[in-house]
Amino acid sequence: MKTKFAWLIALLLGGVSCFATISPILESTPALIGFEYPKSLENFPNPERGFAFENDVAWPTQTPWAFCTDPTNDFSKYNYIAWNDPLKLEFLQQERAQGRSVVVSRYHIADFRNRDLTSAYLEFLQHDFDTARQAGVKLTLRFAYNYPNGGPDAPLSIILRHIKQLQPIFQKNIDVIAYLTAGFVGCWGEWHHSSNGLNGEGTPLEGHTTAAEKQIIDGLLEALPIDRMVVMRFPRQKFEYFGSTDFLPIAPLTATQAFNGSKRSRIGHEEDCFVCSESHGGSYFNPRNDLSEIPRFLEQENLFVVQEGEPGSPETIEPGVPGNPNSPLASCQTVLQELSSKFWSVMGLFDIGSPTSVIDRWKKDGCHDEIARRLGYRYRLLKTEFPLQATRGKTLIGKLTMTNDGFANMYNSRMLELVLREQVTGKVTRLKIFDDARLKMPFPGTTKTIDLNLNLPATLEPGKYDLLLALPDPMPSLHDRPEYAIQLANTNVWEAKTGFNNLGHKLEVQP
Repeated sequence: MKTKFAWLIALLLGGVSCFATISPILESTPALIGFEYPKSLENFPNPERGFAFENDVAWPTQTPWAFCTDPTNDFSKYNYIAWNDPLKLEFLQQERAQGRSVVVSRYHIADFRNRDLTSAYLEFLQHDFDTARQAGVKLTLRFAYNYPNGGPDAPLSIILRHIKQLQPIFQKNIDVIAYLTAGFVGCWGEWHHSSNGLNGEGTPLEGHTTAAEKQIIDGLLEALPIDRMVVMRFPRQKFEYFGSTDFLPIAPLTATQAFNGSKRSRIGHEEDCFVCSESHGGSYFNPRNDLSEIPRFLEQENLFVVQEGEPGSPETIEPGVPGNPNSPLASCQTVLQELSSKFWSVMGLFDIGSPTSVIDRWKKDGCHDEIARRLGYRYRLLKTEFPLQATRGKTLIGKLTMTNDGFANMYNSRMLELVLREQVTGKVTRLKIFDDARLKMPFPGTTKTIDLNLNLPATLEPGKYDLLLALPDPMPSLHDRPEYAIQLANTNVWEAKTGFNNLGHKLEVQP
């Protein structure tokens, strides 16, 4: 047995560091040429993550109804039935240009509080899905029977009927739906102040997950394909949906339970008041007054489900406490720790035009750009290793070493492919590494090496090939769309026209 020893070649190819390594191995084992990759600090619009524009119904000039509820319970004062304005292609393209790939669409359906959705309304929704697809973005959806200043919701029978009506349109457009917010119930679809008593308002059931709410969750999970999630406003309601009592946390998901299509694996979390108070606007409430109970749960559970929401305004939700834009709850140090420990993926741009906006504070304090980059996943290549030559019909070996600089992991399925592109003809051959890479990619703050043993097709034409890495959307309608592919956080690797990440390796395929 003959051996060779490691050596280093100090080359710089387009900003990518090249080296070759052969530790003592069999003579027949090919040498692996390695590349190291510089880090990018750019914010770019990767799919299903990041800051998100909020598409809400237009606010009327007069709002004669009360905030969420009326002291006299006179919900008839809410008479606003406007539809949302349709999404516009030019606007969505502008959002992508600012590094945003998600639109939070909260649909105002007060017009249908006591009747079926019309075919005209379903066509309006289809227009929004078509526009989002054309623009290269995805939507997160919430339906509510009220919005500006709150108001009444609908009876349970109407809600369940509407969900059944929406099921075909969800199924048809699942490619551009990132996830669905539970919605429908109560003020703003946030599962509180239900005019129809759906959440037990004013009874011993208030705050608990009622039988009506369980039916609504069942209906939403059935209406969506099993590879999409529903997010709930309060973790304690999720606990009780799965059989807990007294708001006690359930056991967090494990890797063996994650992403298997079960109901347990398909419910994530929405937080509409991230910096409002120490209880996060009531998100962490329980009768034991233990504000650490739910955070401990989320710090494990959210590795495998989506966490989204809005920042809110500091301390304004606590009775008698005035708004305080300088609150330590909204400081960069506190916020970065919270986003990281709870694995945040999507944050709506709430109140962005206000001079006291927390988004504006983050810009002034210097952490806004970091938050924009790190929301969701942010995969980065550290090193790759491949041979210079391979034989068609035989095994191609290689290594990918990656890290995740983001706050979270992917929550929807995603393919991982090695792409061989013939240098003369440009013909592309895709070699599937993983059908679903969610549990295979590095988790936030970790590094992982993926060993490749890929079979080269026996029909592959001999020649010289470039090696590229692709993380395409698994939906056939989006698989070849570069806007829906994942860009790695490295300089000089992304090809915007193809959606591939160029590894810099050249491979000669022999007959």
